[in-house]
Amino acid sequence: LVDGARQRMRQAGMSDAQIRLVETSGTVHPRITLTAPIGGVIVELNAREGMTVMPGATLFRMNGLATVWADAAVPESQASLLRIGTAVQARTPALPDTVFKGKVQAILPQVDEATRTLKARIELANASARTQQLAPGMFVSIELSTPTQTSLTVPTEAVIQTGRRIVVMLA
Repeated sequence: LVDGARQRMRQAGMSDAQIRLVETSGTVHPRITLTAPIGGVIVELNAREGMTVMPGATLFRMNGLATVWADAAVPESQASLLRIGTAVQARTPALPDTVFKGKVQAILPQVDEATRTLKARIELANASARTQQLAPGMFVSIELSTPTQTSLTVPTEAVIQTGRRIVVMLA
């Protein structure tokens, strides 16, 4: 094979072993196995059995799973806690001892009238040393990391107003 043909075969996804097989046999094989460069989920499949494909044609599209989106239904009463960039922790019943960290990426501007919830899109890190554990369609419980606000309730008799400041005496 000439270098141009070899390069086109590599761009088409053929491995070096498959290219060598074509070179040694001198024939083009009707079927080849394509290996994806990443693990993920096929979201669009344009290739069908028996179909002839042209160079540059999109055969399929894949989404990687290193990060995944979770669409959270947040009760309307907690909408004030939602901010883009807010840190979250997610847990799934499938992996009860695993915590997935992420953050709020988007807040959809409409309340679901039936459930009185807002939709928030959350990006979760899914890469681990072993495998990508979250898969499309799984349910997760989301915990928003909100700044802790402490409040103190005291009787009005304990408040001393000096004119310049307000002071509370503690025993």
